[in-house]
Amino acid sequence: MQRYKDFTQAMAGQPPVSIRKNPLKAETGKEKQGEVVPWCPTGIYLSERPNFTFDPLLHAGCYYVQEASSMFIDHILRQHITRPVIMLDMCAAPGGKTTAARAALPEGSLLYCNEPIRNRAQILTENIQKFGATDVIVTNNLPKDYRKAGSAQPKVTFSWSNTLTWKKWSLSAFFQGVGGNKIFNAKEAYYSNLT
Repeated sequence: MQRYKDFTQAMAGQPPVSIRKNPLKAETGKEKQGEVVPWCPTGIYLSERPNFTFDPLLHAGCYYVQEASSMFIDHILRQHITRPVIMLDMCAAPGGKTTAARAALPEGSLLYCNEPIRNRAQILTENIQKFGATDVIVTNNLPKDYRKAGSAQPKVTFSWSNTLTWKKWSLSAFFQGVGGNKIFNAKEAYYSNLT
């Protein structure tokens, strides 16, 4: 019975408001102040909810409004990823998890953030641009487009060269090819997803 009372009391109160500072742009002078989120060093609990719409620092990408529990990815990545990686975020919009992940990943990492729904991918692109990281790539694909295509290493490599000579004329030809390998066709993936 006590848990139910605690639950109803929590639901009756105001929800906590939190933001996550962008480490690429955090030195702005006008900093948001508050209690630090324990599992995310750039996360801050605010004492009240301001009108974010009119804050130019939000629109400049200096911070991201994000529920504190969603910032837990920062803690997980910092604990388990210690060297540069290539990471794929399959359903990334609107960008909170992606920007939190990029801030936590080691320098030299590459982050692909995908959103299969086109209009949400546009919002994701806007938020990634505001964030300012150059090592984040936004894609708009379905999960099936990321299936393992096979090895890019060819099973067969072949070449043929020949030179034909007649009087003072010569003609040389060289042909080279590979077979048995699979490559990702980005054009096909892009054009097959247009709606």
